[in-house]
Amino acid sequence: MKRFSQPKLALAIGLAILVFGIKLYFVQPKLVYLWLIGIALGFVLYRSGICFAAAYQNLFLFRNYSLARAVILMIIISLAGISLLQAHAHFHGQVIPGRFHSFGLHTVVGGFLFGLGMVLAGGCAAGSLQRIGEGFIIFIPVLIAVMVGSTFGAYHFSWWKRNFITHQPVFLPDVFGWINSILAAIIILTSIYFITLILEKKFFTAKEWQKWRKKS
Repeated sequence: MKRFSQPKLALAIGLAILVFGIKLYFVQPKLVYLWLIGIALGFVLYRSGICFAAAYQNLFLFRNYSLARAVILMIIISLAGISLLQAHAHFHGQVIPGRFHSFGLHTVVGGFLFGLGMVLAGGCAAGSLQRIGEGFIIFIPVLIAVMVGSTFGAYHFSWWKRNFITHQPVFLPDVFGWINSILAAIIILTSIYFITLILEKKFFTAKEWQKWRKKS
């Protein structure tokens, strides 16, 4: 069987992306932007290896904090971008994008189930999609379970909302102001980032730490 070389395969994939994008343009131009953003996000996920499950596992099992710091940086960047969009909508009298719900038992149950699922599956939703794209068919059952679980969750969400999500959610910019809330969140996340550096250095000798930092 003749094998494709990587340049030819890359060219074929690039042409397929272009052709499908053109097809989407004639259906609805907005879909082209979503298609390109999805391709870009997939590439970034693949090259960065970002996975929430691995970040927490490496943190506690191997004392490797590099992936956790990458996740923190991602959250800081996302926080800045989303806050700008929300502030722009707020000051222009528009509906603030994003869904806000109060904290309660549903948050604890959801966090527990999500954490349990990540440990059993060996990856989060993003990490599982990344592994499937790399050719790990063992993660296909994980994807099916995510789809079934999400469908089931959407089906009985109204029950949780009726019985537990009853309090008015607390939106920090309404309490402390936009600038104070954003700065406080960034300061807290930045502090956690530097704490991981201190903890990482604490668990290794100076020589081991330098060697470990070069690898990570």
